[in-house]
Amino acid sequence: MTKLKKVKKKRSKYAILLDKAVEVFNRWIRERDKIRLGGKCYTCLVGEGSEAGHFRHNNNATKFSEVFVNLQCTRCNRWLSGNLGAYAIRLYKDYPKKIIDKLWKESFTTKTFTIGELEDIIQKYSPN
Repeated sequence: MTKLKKVKKKRSKYAILLDKAVEVFNRWIRERDKIRLGGKCYTCLVGEGSEAGHFRHNNNATKFSEVFVNLQCTRCNRWLSGNLGAYAIRLYKDYPKKIIDKLWKESFTTKTFTIGELEDIIQKYSPN
């Protein structure tokens, strides 16, 4: 019996940069909120935060928003699908309504980052 060989697909430069941008941005959020929130979850304030939780999931327009992405515990981020009710209350408490409303509206738009934008995000949020 012959073994089948796995064929590795070559990933595009864009896909590689997007993955790297997400990785460095999410790490930056976790580090920022270890200090800002004392490592606690943004939504429940109890759980130990270990994930960068996005207020709007599967949305590129706000994927790298310092306002719409905050430290969350696994319970809130995954099991409670972001715990969005508590997330919204906390956002409106922490930021002016005008900012939240603008980001909310923006989150329904389509955004495709350029390679240059992804490189800028990687540079901005990478540790020095």
